[in-house]
Amino acid sequence: MNLRALRPRHALLAALALFVCAMFSFTGYTLWRLHATAIFNGLEISEMHTRSFEDFLTQSLRVTELSATQIVPQDIDVRDLRHIEAGLVNKLQHAPYLRSISLLDKHGHIVASTDRANIGVLVDASSYLPPAAADQEILRIGQPWSGRDFGDGRASTPAEPVGAEALNFIPITRTLMLGKNDVTLLFALNPDYFINHILLTLPVDAGTVEVMRYDGLLLMDTDVKARPGTLHAKAVHDLRLSEIESGRFQQDLGDGRGELTAFRASRLYPFAVLTHIDRTRALQKWQAEAKTLLAVVIPVLLAISLLAMAFYRRLAQNEAQRREAERLQRINATVFDSSAEAIIITDLNANIISVNPAFTQITGYSPEDVLGKNPRILSSGQQSKGFYRELWEALLRDNFWQGELVNRHKNGSLYNIHLSISASRDGTGQLQHFIGVTTDITERKQHESELRMESEKNMVLLRNASDGIHILDPDGNIIEASDSFCSMLGYQRNEMLGMNVCQWDADFSDPRIVKLFRDQFTNKGRTQFETRHRRKDGTVIDVEISGYPLQLHGKPALFNSSRDITERKKIEVEIQIAATAFEAQEGMLITDADRNILRVNRAFTDITGYSAEEVIGKNPRILSSGLHDSHFYAAMWNTLVATGAWKGEIWNKRKNGEVYPERLAITAVKDARGVVINYVASLSDITLHKAAEDEIRSLAFFDPLTGLPNRRLLMDRLQQALVASSRSGKAGALLFLDLDNFKNLNDTLGHDIGDLLLQQVAQRLKNCVREGDTVARIGGDEFVVMLEDLSAESIEAASQTEAVGWKIISTLNKPYHLEKFEVHSTPSIGATLFDSRPQIIDDLFKQADIAMYQAKKAGRNTMRFFDPQMQDTLNTRTALEADLRKSIERREFNLFYQIQVDEMNRPVGAEALIRWIHPKRGMVSPAEFIPLAEETDLILNIGLWVLQEACAQLKTWQNNPLTRNLVLAVNVSAKQFRQSDFATQVRVFVEKYAIDPSKLKLELTESMLQENIEDTILIMNALKEIGVQFSLDDFGTGYSSLQYIKKLPLNQLKIDQSFVHDLDFDRDDKAIVRAIIAMAKSLQLDVIAEGVETQEQRQLLLNKGCTHFQGYLFSKPLPIREFDALLERAIELHA
Repeated sequence: MNLRALRPRHALLAALALFVCAMFSFTGYTLWRLHATAIFNGLEISEMHTRSFEDFLTQSLRVTELSATQIVPQDIDVRDLRHIEAGLVNKLQHAPYLRSISLLDKHGHIVASTDRANIGVLVDASSYLPPAAADQEILRIGQPWSGRDFGDGRASTPAEPVGAEALNFIPITRTLMLGKNDVTLLFALNPDYFINHILLTLPVDAGTVEVMRYDGLLLMDTDVKARPGTLHAKAVHDLRLSEIESGRFQQDLGDGRGELTAFRASRLYPFAVLTHIDRTRALQKWQAEAKTLLAVVIPVLLAISLLAMAFYRRLAQNEAQRREAERLQRINATVFDSSAEAIIITDLNANIISVNPAFTQITGYSPEDVLGKNPRILSSGQQSKGFYRELWEALLRDNFWQGELVNRHKNGSLYNIHLSISASRDGTGQLQHFIGVTTDITERKQHESELRMESEKNMVLLRNASDGIHILDPDGNIIEASDSFCSMLGYQRNEMLGMNVCQWDADFSDPRIVKLFRDQFTNKGRTQFETRHRRKDGTVIDVEISGYPLQLHGKPALFNSSRDITERKKIEVEIQIAATAFEAQEGMLITDADRNILRVNRAFTDITGYSAEEVIGKNPRILSSGLHDSHFYAAMWNTLVATGAWKGEIWNKRKNGEVYPERLAITAVKDARGVVINYVASLSDITLHKAAEDEIRSLAFFDPLTGLPNRRLLMDRLQQALVASSRSGKAGALLFLDLDNFKNLNDTLGHDIGDLLLQQVAQRLKNCVREGDTVARIGGDEFVVMLEDLSAESIEAASQTEAVGWKIISTLNKPYHLEKFEVHSTPSIGATLFDSRPQIIDDLFKQADIAMYQAKKAGRNTMRFFDPQMQDTLNTRTALEADLRKSIERREFNLFYQIQVDEMNRPVGAEALIRWIHPKRGMVSPAEFIPLAEETDLILNIGLWVLQEACAQLKTWQNNPLTRNLVLAVNVSAKQFRQSDFATQVRVFVEKYAIDPSKLKLELTESMLQENIEDTILIMNALKEIGVQFSLDDFGTGYSSLQYIKKLPLNQLKIDQSFVHDLDFDRDDKAIVRAIIAMAKSLQLDVIAEGVETQEQRQLLLNKGCTHFQGYLFSKPLPIREFDALLERAIELHA
C-alpha cells in the first residue's frame, strides 16, 4: 500500500480521536459543574435548617426569659412558697417546651417547684454560661441532666455524659431582683420538644442537627447515638464563633462519606446550632443527571465512531478492489496459458489471432500453422452447412453459442469436442473479436455409450422389483423409480420423476432423518433405518429403508429400497402399550378363575413389599389386614359376580406388617362364552392422599402460623355456641383483641420477629382461657377469644368476661424474649356478650370491633365492653353525613355575619360564618358538622360555596356608597387551601362578581404553617398579586415560627378568644396579648381581637394598642337582613 492511500485514512483517525477527547473533556467539565451546584444547594438547605431552628430555639428561650420576669409578682413575699408554686404551675401550662419551673434559694437548693419531687435537690449553677457577673439578670444555660426532672435526675459531666437515647433535660436559670432579695428561677428545658420540631422538616435519614454551648458542651442532638453533655471544645473552637456568627462548609468523613455542615450562633444566648446533611443524599439528583448525560454522550460518541470506522473501511475496500483487479488480470493471463482446454481468439472476420498451448495438444496444429487462418481448417465434414449457419446466427444474436461437434486432427483422425464461442464487445457495444473454448470429450462419449447399454439392462431389473426401488441425486430428487415404489405411494411414474424426498417422507423435517439421508452418501456400505412415507392421498405408512451409494454418469447417486412395515409397527405398538400399561405406577395383579395369582408388576412389589416369586400361585388374601370382617369381603365378591367389577378403598397389610390404605379396582375377564377366566386388579397406595386430606383440613380451619382456629372455624364454633346458648340459657362472650403498635415492631425488627411475637401471644392466650373456650387468629395481629358457659345473669357474665379480659392484658403485658430482643407489647380488647336471645354473627363481630376501637381511643392497653350508645353514635354520624351530602343542593346553608369595629365602634367589616339550618334537625352547630365535612372532604364543596356567596355579598356592598369600604373575612380550611387550583378558584370568583379584591380577606389558621410552608407562601403570593388580603386566625394557639410568619404576605393577626376571655385577671394572657400586639406592630401588620364580650376587655385591648374588635359586645353573628339593619344603625350613629 502506498503512502498516498494511507494519508486520508490516518487523517480521519486523528480527527476522530481529537473529537472524542473534546467530547469527553466537555462531559467531564459539565459533570464537575453539576456536582458543584449540587454541593452548593445542599449547603443552602443545611443553612436554611440551621437558621430556622436557631430562630425557633432563640425565640422559645426569649419567650421563657420574658415570661420569667412575670412569674413571681414584685409584691409577693418570697417566703410564701404556696403562692409562688401556684404561679409557677400556671406559667408551665403555657410552656410546652418546659418540663418544670423551680425556685432556688441562695444556696442552690430547690425550695418551690411545679414538680414536688424536685424540692430539696441541690443544683450547682456555677458552671452555667454565660458566667455569673454582678448583673445576673440574664438567662444562663447549664450542662444537660439525665432523667426526666431534677427529682430523678443527675447532672452530666464531660467525663460522664448522658447515655445515648436516655431521657434528659437542660437546666436554665434566670435571677430576678424582688425588692432586696435575689430570686433564681430554674427551668427544666425539654430537648425532645425541639428535636421533634426538627424531625418534622429534617428526618434523621436526611441529616442531623446538634446544639452546643459556646464552650463546646453538647446540649441536644437529633442523632439517637449522640450523648448530651459531651464536650466538643475543639469543634467549637474551629468554628471561630468569636469572629463569625454563622458559616457553612463541606466535611469528609472517610470511606467516601461526607457531610454538608452549616452552623449559626444564637444572637442572644450562648449556644450554636449545627446542621449536618448527608452529602450522598444531596448528590442523588446529581448522580441521576450524570447517568442521563452519560447515557446520551456515550451512545452519540459510539455512533460517530462507528460511522467514521465504516467510512474508513470503505476507503480500505476501494483500495482492496483495485489490487484485486490487478491480481485477476495476472490470473487470466496465467489461465490462458495453463488451461487444459483449447482457447481460440479470432478477429471480426473469424481469422485466428491467438491460441493457447492446449490448442496445439488437442488439434496437433502449432500457432504458426493456424495464425491468420479460418478455424474451418479443423472441420471434419460431418457437420452440415445448415449447422454452421445456425451456429453463426445464434452467436450474432445471443453473443454466445455452445454445442458438441466432431473435428479432424492434423494427423487426420477424428475426435469429439464441446465448443463454446463468445462474442466480445467494447463499452459501446461494438463487436471486437470471438473467443472459442474447446474441450476434448472423445473419452466421455465412449463411456456414455457403455453406460447406455448398462442402463438398459438395469431398467429391466428395476421394472420388475417387488420393493419400492428409487434412485436419488445428492439433492434428494428422484432420478429413477420402480413401478412398485410408484404403486406404494399412489403416484404415476411420470409424477414421481423429479420429486424430492421431502415431498413423500413424512419425517423429513426431523433433523435425525435428514442426517441419516446425508450419511447415506458418505457411508461406503449398506445403510438401513426406519421412517414414514406420505402417500398421494395423504395417508402415512411406516417403511424400512435400505440404501447403497453409487456413481451414476460420474455423479454420486443413492440406490434406496423402501419396504412397507406398517402392519409390523402396529403389532409392536400394541405389544409395547400392553407392557407399559402393566408396568404402570399402579400395582397390577392377575389371577386365574380360582383367584390364584398368575402375575404381578413392579409397582405391586413396591407397594406391598412382596416380590413376584413370593406371591405367584397364592391367594390375594395374604394381603388382608384383618380390619375388614367377612361381610365386607362377601359384599365385594357379590358385586364382582353381579357386575363384573368392584372398586373402593380397603386396608391391606404389607410384607413388613404395616397396615396401609389402598384404592382397589377389580375387573373380571370373560371369554367369548361369558365364562370368567381371569381377574385383573389395580391397586394404589393412598397413604399420602389421606395425609394430604388431613393437611388440607388443617389449612382450611387453622391458622398456619399460630396453629389457632382461623375465621372459618371460629364462625362455625360461634354458630354452635349461639345454638347451645339458646338451649341452655347460659351466656357467652366474644373478645376482639388487637396488638397495639404491632406495625411499628414489624417495620423496625422485621416480619420474622413479628411472627415470633404472634406465636407467643397465641400460646399465652390459650393459657388464659379454659379448655372448652376458643382462641382464634383472624388475620394480622387480630385475635378473637370466645367464652362459653358463662353465667345466665348478664351482670355476672360481664364480670366473668372482664376477669378473663384483664387476665389476658396482664399476661400479654409481660416481656417477650424474641431471639436477641426483649419486646413489650400491649393489647386493646373489645368485648360483647351473647345469650339465649337471637343474635346475628356479623353483628357480634361489629360490636366487639367497635368496643375494641373504643379501647384504643381510651389510650390502648385496656378493655371496653360494647355499649349500644356507641352504635347509636355511629348511626347518628352516618345519618348526619348523608344529610350533609345533600345540604348544598337543598340550599340548607346560610351565611351569618359578625361585625368588626374600630376603636370608635365604627364598622370596618365582618366575618362570614356558615350556619346549617336543617328542616328537621334545626340549627346544626358548626362544631358538629365542620369536623365531619373535613373528614369526608365535603369541606371542599362547602368552602367553594362560602367563597362564592361571600364574593356575591361583597358585590352588593360595593354597589352601596355606605358599605363599599367594608372588608369581608372568610375562613379557609387547610384542605381547601391546599387544592392545586385554589388560587384560580378565588381569581375566577373575583372576576365573575367584579369585586375589589382588597375587600376580600382570607383567614388562615396557624396549623396551615406546620407543613408545606413553601407551597403556602406560593399560593398566598399568587393571591396577593391580585390584591386579596390575608389574616392569621387564632394567632398564639399554635407554635408558628416567627421566621416563617415574617415571610408570609399577611395583612393582619387575629388574637384568639382564648387569650381575650380571661384578659382582665390572667397575667399570662395579658403578657401574651401584649407580645402579639407588639409583634404585629414590628411586622407592620394590623391586629384584631375576637371574642370581646365585656367593656373591660375592650378597654384593656385598646390600652395595649389593639384598635379593631369582634365579639358579642358588639353583635352576635346575624343573618344578612338583620346584619344590614345593624350596619344602617351603626353608620347613622357615626354619620
